[in-house]
Amino acid sequence: MRIDVIGRHIEVTDPIREHAQGKGQKLSKYYDRIQQITYTIFEADKGGEHKVELVVGVEHHDDFISQASGDDLYGTI
Repeated sequence: MRIDVIGRHIEVTDPIREHAQGKGQKLSKYYDRIQQITYTIFEADKGGEHKVELVVGVEHHDDFISQASGDDLYGTI
């Protein structure tokens, strides 16, 4: 399973990448045919909220897409 962490107008540091990869690896417990996980982290807007989009690519099915926003980046992931 491949896990990508992409930053849009934000630098993805090693602790952020490791946190996202750790959370992504837990998803295989629920569905074993996951091929790829992509986190896209967007820069905090003027209100201070970070936005994170999660795309999970699986075999024989459309991608699962989830979006979240919040003040704490780690909590949002």
